[in-house]
Amino acid sequence: MSITLATARASVYQLIRDVDRSAPAVRGYIIDQAISNRYQLTGARVYGVPFAWSTLAALVAGTATYTLAGASAREFHTLGMFRLASDLRPLEKISPVELEPLRQGTPSQSGAPIALSVTEASPATAGTTETTFTVWPTPSAADTLQGLGATTPGVLTADADLMQAGSFIQRAVEYGAAAELLFAMPTDTAARLQINPAVGQKYADIAEQFIEWEQTRLSRERSARLGNRSQHRGR
Repeated sequence: MSITLATARASVYQLIRDVDRSAPAVRGYIIDQAISNRYQLTGARVYGVPFAWSTLAALVAGTATYTLAGASAREFHTLGMFRLASDLRPLEKISPVELEPLRQGTPSQSGAPIALSVTEASPATAGTTETTFTVWPTPSAADTLQGLGATTPGVLTADADLMQAGSFIQRAVEYGAAAELLFAMPTDTAARLQINPAVGQKYADIAEQFIEWEQTRLSRERSARLGNRSQHRGR
């Protein structure tokens, strides 16, 4: 689901009661900046925006663990999905604790990987990250491990620019932007609009509620997906 910057701007104008389009109390570019800032901050906080599959490691037959280190390491909270390049089949991401019994129970098992775990460590070089992947079962043939990355949502500048987010996040952005504007609004401007700047705190609270709802929705969706995959693996 998505809405345009123009639609979000109109909603924010309504929230701050600045409805005189011929002589708005708050300039449009200020509204747009507040919306864009909120969109980036909220999107990054909740889930980011997937943008592309990229190669993480070349899998080798007989080797289960791989390391991505130094400048090539990615921010791993932004990688939510993994797959094999050979057949584009997704791998289930599980914790190292869940993976260890599988490896111990079938230490010699090999084949096309169906699951992997990820661990991160801070190596000696400051500012770098060392990320280790362990796949199961151990690959029986060469393949390529790919990950779907996520990035901070782009800046919104044009009326037609789309806010790529669900309805909860859209409303969180609108209420958050309105709150930001009210917190900074001069007293005379608030009086002209006949709105109490204290309403800004109410809007900020509403924005947080929408964010919590979206986080709950995502958590339930992930739990359901993990449950389905675990049942499939246990067959």
